[in-house]
Amino acid sequence: MRFKNLSSKIRSGLYHHRAVGEFQGLRLHLRVEEDGSGILIINGSRMLFLNRTATEHIHLFLHGMTEDAAVKEIQRKFKVDRETARKDHRDILFTINTFAKTADVDPVSYLGVEKIEPFEKELSAPYRMELAVTYRCDTNCFIRGSHVMNELGLNEWCKIMDKLYTIGVPHVIFTGGEPTLRDELSKLIDYSQKRDLVSGLVTNGRKLKDATYLNSLITAGLDHIQITIESHDEKIHDKITGVEGSWRDTLQGLKNAIETPIYTITVTTLTQINIREITQTIEFLHNLGLKQFACRSLPYFEETPNNIKEFALDEKSLTPILTRIAHYCESIGMDFSYYTPQNQILKSSELEQGIIDSKTCWTNLFIEPDGTVIPFQNYLTPLGNLLTDDWKKIWNHPICIELRNRSDLRNH
Repeated sequence: MRFKNLSSKIRSGLYHHRAVGEFQGLRLHLRVEEDGSGILIINGSRMLFLNRTATEHIHLFLHGMTEDAAVKEIQRKFKVDRETARKDHRDILFTINTFAKTADVDPVSYLGVEKIEPFEKELSAPYRMELAVTYRCDTNCFIRGSHVMNELGLNEWCKIMDKLYTIGVPHVIFTGGEPTLRDELSKLIDYSQKRDLVSGLVTNGRKLKDATYLNSLITAGLDHIQITIESHDEKIHDKITGVEGSWRDTLQGLKNAIETPIYTITVTTLTQINIREITQTIEFLHNLGLKQFACRSLPYFEETPNNIKEFALDEKSLTPILTRIAHYCESIGMDFSYYTPQNQILKSSELEQGIIDSKTCWTNLFIEPDGTVIPFQNYLTPLGNLLTDDWKKIWNHPICIELRNRSDLRNH
């Protein structure tokens, strides 16, 4: 798939496509970087790193060209015969479809995709942005204690989503605090769809016990939901959330979400309170019909609030705990993911290799309720404000660069 005499590059930016026909159900975002290489984001969750020629092929597909038309365009742009152009085009589309629909496929070893080390690429923006639309919370949220911050209005958040699309971010997560406390949440989701952004919701699930409210979010275009449930045990969950009756609300909200057609997952915060019965919690969620268990740990930096430190597990004990969880999930046929305090997602194989630190400021960033950009939720140093500051200054902030270079996050 290498052609000679590469002609003019595709204009850099973000290209979106909802596939039909043979590829029905695929939602594709192609981000073309300044050097002509690309990143294909499939259904907002899986990524393929592309060389310049593969980017050209996919760009033609996203613009609705038939195979014959694409082959002619490739022949026109590059010195290549028709047979080679057709074979490469079919191979690339096969790669996309297989990678999207087949679990646990290694795109390098199985599908013949050229290997590009993602952390070595110079990127223009992350792939996902977490939008904390409020820091208000109706349970014990693990963010800056009881932090209060001015909240942007609906129009201002829409301007932020406009900017995110412009800089090439295809995926937004509405979070908080508790995002369902924002009355305009369905309107925010609706606008994200108008901007062709994949949208997710991170919630404690309490308000989703109202099926009518949940359906209003789905009708607006919500793509996936993550619900926080801290234990199979009602008393343990309520102790962690600090609200009596919250477990019953969350459980009903989770059951309602599972019954909808959109992707639903849970996350459990590993703490000193719930870790002893964690396998029972996993089994409980498995019996509800969930096929994946995800958990997270609490950050333990110097600036971490004391109310979080009281719950947090000792860092040295975390790896054996995660290994035990991974083995138990495997034994009952559940996938397992771990979210680091920097919100990097790690799979079982990575945990077994002892990989705990993340490449933060690379795949995602976090926007606070007033538009301030920070590396991740509990990292307090601002990088700038998305409404008022130039994006390149934010993305190339010394702290952002330092974190992308695997600096020791515990020093901050």
